Amino acid sequence: MKKENRMDILDKLIEDKLEENDEKLVRFKLFTFQIISLVIILFLLIVSVLNVRRSILFSYLVFSSTSLIPLVLYISFLLAFLYTAGVIITYVHTKNDNYLLKKLAKVYKKLDIVRFVDIVLGTAFFIIVFVITPCNVVGNSMNDTLQSGNRVVTTDIFYFEPKNNDIITFDCSNYISKSPELFIKRVIASKNSKVEYIPDRSTLIVDGKEVAYNISTIDYGRMYLTATGASTNKGLLDIPIEFWLSFEIKNEFIMPEGKVLVLGDNRGNSLDSRRLGAISTKDIFGHVLFRIGAPIETNIRY
Repeated sequence: MKKENRMDILDKLIEDKLEENDEKLVRFKLFTFQIISLVIILFLLIVSVLNVRRSILFSYLVFSSTSLIPLVLYISFLLAFLYTAGVIITYVHTKNDNYLLKKLAKVYKKLDIVRFVDIVLGTAFFIIVFVITPCNVVGNSMNDTLQSGNRVVTTDIFYFEPKNNDIITFDCSNYISKSPELFIKRVIASKNSKVEYIPDRSTLIVDGKEVAYNISTIDYGRMYLTATGASTNKGLLDIPIEFWLSFEIKNEFIMPEGKVLVLGDNRGNSLDSRRLGAISTKDIFGHVLFRIGAPIETNIRY
């Protein structure tokens, strides 16, 4: 078959003007390409639905609307899915001399550029929301590792289990603010980490390493009770001291699965697990891959 413009080939296919061997080849290539496209679009749509909380949070933080991004993703992928399914049905069966199918095939050919723009738009939003998400650092809690105004790129793709020393972003709406908001902190204790508290020195030790000083008994109590499940994180900042004193708090424990302790690198100016308690891994938005414009160098202010 001579090399021709794609649209010309489709016109000939619709009008039955291709030779038999060429027609079979064109239909096979068309069918294979559309099936692959259909599977990819369906996968992106399912991922978007299963991770709706992430898209809602991103939408609120960027556009102050909880529905804009999810709607863009769902509508773009759903339209692309329906279009692709329609192309498969019409182009593959135009040989049946069905007038309606031939008419639809012509319509789909004209809308091909619309589908392309629709898929590009949906895929771009998908990549930004679910694959690599840029974030602005606001505040001084991560000084001097990250400064206010720095831009970082985060992701949660294949991020199944946080590790000690990871820098993460998490949704703090379950801990302090009613509206979605992202905090950026460093993980100091994750699954199976041994956490010890030395009251005489007000020191927190994780896996034998001193990670924080000037930790009050109340601060440690919040970490201990929320990590071990003896208390929830709801309203921690408003609970009176007498509440913490009513519990038996051990000076060491093993971090359970599904929880992490986080601290800001600027220990003296950070709202973190000392006040918020242990953070659920379900609230983690992503871990920081890199800082835009400069490498990340760890500098912790004790």
